[in-house]
Amino acid sequence: MSDHGTGMIDRGSRIGRATKRDRAEPRPADPEDGHGGRRLFASGVVLGVALLSTAGGCGNESAGPEPPGGGPDGPGSGSFAIGVVGGRQEDQVRDVAIDAQGNLYLSGVTRSDDFPVTSGAYQTEFNPGTRTVGGTEADAFVVKLSASGELLWSTLVGGPHHDRTYGMEVDDQGFVYIAGRAGPGFPTTAGVLQPQFGGGSDDPPYGPQDGYVCKLAPDGASVVFCTYFGGSDNRIVRDIVVDDRGDIYIASARESGTYPASIAGAFTNGTRGDIDAVLAKISSDGSRVLWATYLGGSGREGNTNSVRLDAAGNPYFIYGSSSCDIPEIGAGAAQPTCGGGGDIIVSRLDPVSGAVVWSTYLGGSGNEGLETHELAVAADGTVFVAAGTSSSQDFPIVGNVFQTSHGGGTLDIFVARISSDGSTLEAATLLGGSENDDAQGIAVNAAGDVFLTGSTRSDDFPVTAARAVQPDYGDGRDMVAVRLSPGLDRLIYSSFLGGGQEERGRAAAVRGDLFLFGGATESSNWPSRGGALSVPGGQLDAAFGAVTIPD
Repeated sequence: MSDHGTGMIDRGSRIGRATKRDRAEPRPADPEDGHGGRRLFASGVVLGVALLSTAGGCGNESAGPEPPGGGPDGPGSGSFAIGVVGGRQEDQVRDVAIDAQGNLYLSGVTRSDDFPVTSGAYQTEFNPGTRTVGGTEADAFVVKLSASGELLWSTLVGGPHHDRTYGMEVDDQGFVYIAGRAGPGFPTTAGVLQPQFGGGSDDPPYGPQDGYVCKLAPDGASVVFCTYFGGSDNRIVRDIVVDDRGDIYIASARESGTYPASIAGAFTNGTRGDIDAVLAKISSDGSRVLWATYLGGSGREGNTNSVRLDAAGNPYFIYGSSSCDIPEIGAGAAQPTCGGGGDIIVSRLDPVSGAVVWSTYLGGSGNEGLETHELAVAADGTVFVAAGTSSSQDFPIVGNVFQTSHGGGTLDIFVARISSDGSTLEAATLLGGSENDDAQGIAVNAAGDVFLTGSTRSDDFPVTAARAVQPDYGDGRDMVAVRLSPGLDRLIYSSFLGGGQEERGRAAAVRGDLFLFGGATESSNWPSRGGALSVPGGQLDAAFGAVTIPD
């Protein structure tokens, strides 16, 4: 893609701007800003990219506002970074990653025509091309920061319509894989499994949509390949994971219509219900689907699905379901029958054939809400799920865990641990205060500790006050950052992150004790820390935090 030069910067500098001839229009409400289509974010914020600093010293803090409840350098809190990145419109982090060198990656969606990009990046122009259908303008973005917080590169990825990332992975060579939703005109490459848009009716506010998968070069200057993955409905790709061979697993769904032959011919079974969950495995060069499978029962399965791998390369998949007749769930499952309302389904599949090895229900009599990034898998195949539950009275709590009773409100976070063979719910805890709490991002480190982010409206959400970056509730809705012991019996770390308005945690990654999480903020006093560079913000900014948490 061309570099238009205006407002551009060299690599290693702090911030530059994307270009566009016309300014982005005022945004309509985005149903993914909150539950039930309610828009959560509206006001301008401070913009910056933060550097890591060491608690107890904090000599390079920004001059930004003090977080509610005081500074972030409590005893044992380790090093930290808190920042935002974006332009004048709306920006959200939807996934994060940490590579083997400790570099930090953020990816998501921007509607800002001045989103910060670096010179030489793959795409520096916002929404290039000619619009042919309706829907809002948006591009995916990828930002890479060094372990010390230096902006290494930042690029847009998209065409003239609505494109955004939901899932991102980084391999051992530094190649970056992103997947999500895309409209017509998305920049696909030659030789891929689906170079052309699959179609679909209008899906307000996005317009017609397909899924996509892209592989970017380690320097962010080019793409190795980009392909659509979608049919004649509006179902998209919600998550992605990459194995040691570079083959790619994608989490998707199907509601109606047909896939192109390159995808349809790879399915090993037939459709099952009104909406089916879909797991597919794509070759490392993006040229073909190795296998694909429908999962679910006769009811409706959700489309906010997630996929992860264990150390042996076995794929694990979760999806939401209203079906009580899923054929792969037998008497030996951790929960062999549906709880009622909407349950979560956890499955392990064979990496070669795509056959289901085991599946189990997880849930009580209410609704277990599922969003992307609510699955983590340890090296040995132990499965962790963190999401929100309205089953306050009968969600299956197991073990001598941190919180055994409902905190309040209509929604609590739950964290569950399932054995690697799917036969045992080994531990399950609630986590929440007197109002609504929700998780949207979980990761597990090599020691088995569980890291999660999400959001809370509870000013009494459980925090480790002496160690927290922000021990006191900001207001509105705050992001949270949490570390739990492997047995879910000890709260190692918990902190609020937020200002006076709305925040939402969306994704989590961990390497050792370094915990990276991201989402979005509308607060003008979001607690940026660590030498952040401030430039004019927008209606909504992509927010992130990186905290090193000693056990």
